[in-house]
Amino acid sequence: MNLRYVVSLAVVGFLCSLVEARPQEAAREVDLTWKLPHDRAAIYDVYDSTKGTKQGEFWLLGCELERRIGATHTSDIPFRFLFRTPRQKMRIGASEEIREFAFNEAGSFDGVAPLQVVGRYRLRQVRKMTLAEEFRTPFRGAKEKQDLMEVALIEGHLDLFRSQWLNGQLTLCEQRASASLYTLVAIRTSDGAIVAGRYQWDGRTDNYDGKINTSKIGRGREGAEVILKGSLVEVTKVGLKSLVDQAVQKGEKWLKRQQDATGRISDPAYPVGTSEGLGATALALMALLHSGLTVKDPEIQNGFSYLKTRNSTEPYDLALHILAIDAKYMPVGFLEDIENYSEEKAREVIARRISKEDKGFVASIVKTLLTTQADNGAFGYSGAAEPNLSHTQFTALALKAALRMGVDVPSSIWRKLFRYLGRSSVGSGKIALDVHRTFGGPIQRDVVTQGWGYGEGQPRGTGTMTCAALAALAICESELVRAKEWSDKDAKLLDDLTWGGFGWIQGVYSMRSAPPEGCTHRAAMLYYFLYGLERAMILWNIRSIAGHDWYFEGSALLVSWQHADGRWTGTHGSSVIDTAWALLFLKRATIPVQTSTRVSSVDKLEGRDNEKKGNQ
Repeated sequence: MNLRYVVSLAVVGFLCSLVEARPQEAAREVDLTWKLPHDRAAIYDVYDSTKGTKQGEFWLLGCELERRIGATHTSDIPFRFLFRTPRQKMRIGASEEIREFAFNEAGSFDGVAPLQVVGRYRLRQVRKMTLAEEFRTPFRGAKEKQDLMEVALIEGHLDLFRSQWLNGQLTLCEQRASASLYTLVAIRTSDGAIVAGRYQWDGRTDNYDGKINTSKIGRGREGAEVILKGSLVEVTKVGLKSLVDQAVQKGEKWLKRQQDATGRISDPAYPVGTSEGLGATALALMALLHSGLTVKDPEIQNGFSYLKTRNSTEPYDLALHILAIDAKYMPVGFLEDIENYSEEKAREVIARRISKEDKGFVASIVKTLLTTQADNGAFGYSGAAEPNLSHTQFTALALKAALRMGVDVPSSIWRKLFRYLGRSSVGSGKIALDVHRTFGGPIQRDVVTQGWGYGEGQPRGTGTMTCAALAALAICESELVRAKEWSDKDAKLLDDLTWGGFGWIQGVYSMRSAPPEGCTHRAAMLYYFLYGLERAMILWNIRSIAGHDWYFEGSALLVSWQHADGRWTGTHGSSVIDTAWALLFLKRATIPVQTSTRVSSVDKLEGRDNEKKGNQ
């Protein structure tokens, strides 16, 4: 956006406010706070203001009015500043200064450069008008008469400066703005609702391009207009649940269509294991089984037949194969009965159902997986090369599933892994933790945040790997307690690591981007992060964090991101993998384990709390 254009807009806005605002109106204070509840989502139609075509929908969550809107690309940034309401009452002509950073969480990681955003929001005028007077694109060609409503028009003029991390500090690396952003929103004065908006981006774009630590840089000018739809989505059986059910059915149908004649469901963009598609096929089978298919369905039978025809020593392939077999024997309805679920019941169900052939096959895979544990306790590629938390989480989940199927796993495996998790976390400050559990009440206290990176010695945590560590911690505790090898010292370390990990998640919480925000390939794997978050929350019995209902928020956004054909696609373009992860999140497919935070139905009836019992 050039300087002449910005000055012209400012002059026009100032003159309009002088002409239209009578003295008594100029003195009027307007409360423009939109108290959209956390359990609601406002839906907007989005139009390309240049082409005049509809681009899709944007779902604004109530919680996002109080926090930032996460971003992976610079193309996401305009929505962060478009859907931003004033923090206090305003008079016509009054302004609010903006000075903050975006993409600044990744520290010294390469990728999308951090941006300093500097500018102002200004209340231009308050008047009765039809939305078509100011926001023309959505009403182009419309013949019906528009209703008058009183709205406050707030405009923003923001400059964006590229920055860099230097000696641990964020520092500007340019004196002139590389991009400018103009926003205009119409806020209904009767309730503070944002009913329409427009943005214009002019300048540098910096978008993740799907490769490790790289981005695609360009320059451009783009704009959009948004219009609020009439109804809000809420957490009810006729609201979000019906939308989730529809999304699952569409995703299931799309995933089934990706299967070839051999039974393979591959994803060349991101194979998750070998290029033969073994890991991708197993992950897809998991998603299909949890979505409602049974072992009698031809897609499931053909998929398992394909897996049997291929040999692999790749841990991703092997671990996901075990998890797919586990899903065959765990009835979906049993998992959804949270009140009466227990790990012991799960073992009983699987023991009655599992075939001798599957149990023997799982036992053979376990032997191979155990060889991939490195001396430091983490798991890695075959031969224990490059131990990392990504391999570790899937291997831990698979070994836990094998135990449910009656296959022995030495407790020494969990002891080594627990030590690794305690040694590899990175503390990064204090936070007032606020989590509420499904069973057992709230945990509200100050904690030292703990994040985990891909491997030991990483300087900062990432969302995907912190969730992986939290899942592995729950599994370690449940098995060491079962083996009667759990001590008070272990319980104290677990307490610090677990709640420190959730404190880290709370500090960077967003459902739109995997932290660190939009800077590297680690952050770009949004669907991987969401499925990891679902695992961590279920394994640790978390219903909400800092007042955020993680399942509602994640489900609402997943429903809004689904393509018309039923698939989901992230920045890697790996639709099979991303669709499987989305379905597993929506179905809450993680099998709970007995931990110190989970109170079973029996314990609730007897008034006992497993948090106390597990730590004795």
